[in-house]
Amino acid sequence: MVIRGEFFLYNKQILPANLSGSIHMEGTVVYEVIRIVKGVPLFFTDHYHRLLHSCSLIGYVPSVDPLVLLREFRDLTEKNRIREGNILMKIAFTGADE
Repeated sequence: MVIRGEFFLYNKQILPANLSGSIHMEGTVVYEVIRIVKGVPLFFTDHYHRLLHSCSLIGYVPSVDPLVLLREFRDLTEKNRIREGNILMKIAFTGADE
């Protein structure tokens, strides 16, 4: 996940943004952009279901717990001290995840 700021989230770890250029996602990538207003992801449930549906179209069912994901969004926005903005969330499917 990416949000403008000093940090990004990668595989459940909050890392410095200067490392984001070294992360290369291979395979088929599914993404969602979620708007954050007053520190809260808008229409989170709708975005979560759309992400799952997009993954299902390529035959992949990710094991992404919505409550964990929501907590990660909040942790990331707090770490970046951002109350308004967008989060770009990407899931890469390489075929090796089966």
